Order: sequence, then C-alpha cells, then structure tokens
Amino acid sequence: MELIREWIMRIAGITALGAVCDMIMTDGNMKKYVKMVVGLVLVLAVISPITEITPEISDIKIPEITQKKVAELKYTIAEKEYQQIIMLYSEKLEKSIENKIYSDFGCAAEAKVNVEENDNKTFGNITQIFITILSEKKVDIEKIRVTVSNGFGVEIKNIDIRIES
Repeated sequence: MELIREWIMRIAGITALGAVCDMIMTDGNMKKYVKMVVGLVLVLAVISPITEITPEISDIKIPEITQKKVAELKYTIAEKEYQQIIMLYSEKLEKSIENKIYSDFGCAAEAKVNVEENDNKTFGNITQIFITILSEKKVDIEKIRVTVSNGFGVEIKNIDIRIES
C-alpha cells in the first residue's frame, strides 16, 4: 500500500510542479518545450511501477559498437562528404565556364574540369579543362582559350577545346 501512496504522491508532485512552471513561463517557444519535458517526466513517473514489477522491460539492450567500427564509419562518411564537395565544386566551375563562354561568345558549350584534390597548397585549383563548343557558327578557339585561361587561372596548355556541330 505504501508503494501506491508514494507513486500517487510522486505523480501529484510532478503535476503540481508542471502547473507552477506553466504559470511562471511567459508565452513563447520555451513554454512548449517545458510542457513537453514535464509531460515526459510525468509519463515516466506513471510507468515507473511497471518497470519495478517487471525489470526485464527496463533493460534496454544497446548494441555494442567497437571503436574500430565507429572510426571506419566516420571515415566512410567523411570520404563520401569529401567526394560530394569535390563533385559540387566541379559542377559549379563547369557551369561558370559554360556561362562565361555563352555570355562572351554567344555559343553554347559543355565543360568538364579536373581539380586538384591531393595537394593542400593547391587544393581546388583547376588542373585541366575540357570544353566542347556546340555551335554551327565559326568561333575563335584561341580567343576562347585565352578568355577561359584569364578568367579561371588555368594555363592555356591545360585547356582542351573541340567543336561539335
């Protein structure tokens, strides 16, 4: 009988504390979080006798993960993020080159860039550009090469351009 009395007193105390917090808190974002926390504590207080009667329910099995597995997972995620960043960066550069050619020469182009990934000092620098000009009209390839070289800091010899009609 004493257990039931303590249980009811605990629930009443939490409810009273929740009511006081509700009155003290001003209307705002924090009020809803305080209500949620008080509600969770109240739920835990209500179900606490059940967990005392059947302790197997309260024994939650957490899978054991070794530090090695965590490190491998972290490395895999970091590697994927790194590759996505490089891919996104390359795509943005390609679009910039295509837009530059279209705005300066009035012809559509497809660009493919290779960027430095290994050297920390030159990381992200463009190492090679492959451009396909999609145009029926005559274009000056050397002028495009010079414009792209000046605009993106790439040596002229590392810019490969071909025309596709």
